[in-house]
Amino acid sequence: MISFDRWTVEQVAWDEGKLRGVWGLLQRHPTLFSDLTRGDFERFVMTVSDPYTVLLEVKDGPAPVGYFKAENLEQVIDCNAHAVFFDRKPAEKVQLGKLATKWMFDQYPLRRISAEIPDIYIHTLRFAEAVGFRREGVKRKAVCMQGQWRDLILMGLLREESYGRSNR
Repeated sequence: MISFDRWTVEQVAWDEGKLRGVWGLLQRHPTLFSDLTRGDFERFVMTVSDPYTVLLEVKDGPAPVGYFKAENLEQVIDCNAHAVFFDRKPAEKVQLGKLATKWMFDQYPLRRISAEIPDIYIHTLRFAEAVGFRREGVKRKAVCMQGQWRDLILMGLLREESYGRSNR
């Protein structure tokens, strides 16, 4: 699907083994989930198997090093994006992020891609900005993580601002 440098990005094909494997990888990172969803495998399965959700796996050779997720694609004009990298080096993958958002705009009639990023995810915020997302606002005390209420930084990327497009 997408190749850049030593990485490939491809859409995940789900089966029971893949669900358990991805769940295991994500569970190693306790701040990836809010206090409402941490440890809830069934909720995870519902989220990733939703017909309006796409999960793209980032691989370094055969090993997964992260995921891009787009959900709420039923809205047609906007979807909610997520990115996670297990190697904690998102800056290396900015070009992959640009290619992944370009792919999303090419595959779906989206007007924009939105992201809500917890304020403690400094590297993810920088990654999103480097990909082309712009800060649009703050949802105050919107998510509980490890017993603390955190702000969500609202970010957006418009189709004409995305990689490989000129302003229209």
